[in-house]
Amino acid sequence: MIPPTSISRLLETDFEELLIIADAILGKNYITQRELENYIGNPSKICFVARTRGEMSGFQQIQICHYNELMTLALSEKSWFNLQFSHNLPIGVLKTIAISTKFQKQGIGTILTKKSLEVLTKSTNNILSICWVLNGVVPYSRILIGCGLAELRKINSLWKKDSLAKKYDCTCCGKPPCLCNAIIYTSTHYS
Repeated sequence: MIPPTSISRLLETDFEELLIIADAILGKNYITQRELENYIGNPSKICFVARTRGEMSGFQQIQICHYNELMTLALSEKSWFNLQFSHNLPIGVLKTIAISTKFQKQGIGTILTKKSLEVLTKSTNNILSICWVLNGVVPYSRILIGCGLAELRKINSLWKKDSLAKKYDCTCCGKPPCLCNAIIYTSTHYS
C-alpha cells in the first residue's frame, strides 16, 4: 500500500532535505546545490520532490535533451550515444532518482517515475534512462520495465572520469574513481 504522497516541483527551500537524501543514497557531492539551482525555473530541466506524511521521501530529476545536453550526459560514451540517439532528438531523460531509506519499497519511486514520464512524453516519445548497477542489480529496473522501457546496453565504469573530475564519492566505491557500471534503458527500440 502506497502511503499518501504528494509530488511537487523542486523549490529552493527543498535543497537541504534533497541533498541529505542524495548524499546518503548516491554518494557525497554527487548532486550539488549548484546543480539543483539549474532546476529552478528551467523548462527543460525539472526535479520532482515526493513528500510522504510531510517529510521529503524522494526526488527525481528529468531533462528534455537536445544534442549538446545529451552529449554532456554521455560522459565517456559520446560516440555510442551519438550513433544511437542523435537522429531521435529531443530525448526525454529520466535522470537521477533517489528514495530515502525510510521510504523505500513503498511505491514512491513508481509515483515519481509515472509523473516524470507524463511530463516528458508531452515533449517526446523517446525516453532514456542511464541506471546505476548496484552490487550486480539495477534497483530501478522493475519500475522502468513496468513503465514500458527496455534494457538496451551495459556500460562499464561509466562514471569513472566524471567522479575524478568532480571529486564525488560513490556509495559503493568510496572515494573516486567510481567504477560502477550503468545500464541504458529506452522507450524506443534502438539497434
